[in-house]
Amino acid sequence: MQSVRADLLKDFQFHSPMWASVTSRAQFLGILQKLVEAGKLDQKLYLGWEDFYNNYSTAVTGSGVPGADEELASKVQATIADCVLNQFVDPYTFPSFHQRMLEPYNYYAFGQRYTGDKHRSPQ
Repeated sequence: MQSVRADLLKDFQFHSPMWASVTSRAQFLGILQKLVEAGKLDQKLYLGWEDFYNNYSTAVTGSGVPGADEELASKVQATIADCVLNQFVDPYTFPSFHQRMLEPYNYYAFGQRYTGDKHRSPQ
């Protein structure tokens, strides 16, 4: 089980280092609350994200997959928040034709981890 857990928790990427140490719900929501207090996140978005987090965490932890625990749910939510909030600072517009981006941020791995299909290799 340890190798499955280690595999699930490796290779997380972040645009902003504030998300890198998140391992729990309290840490994740604490960062969001600080953003609200700093005027960088609307309270309504905080409440929506709290609901999103709770639903996602319940699905992950209830999945029965070895290693799918609060830490994994928290890290995945942190990567989502990091990517979403980064788009406000540094938006990326995909051209009408584009290839899968693996660098400098691997969006493919991000999507696979979010959907629970982490063990599929890129084609």
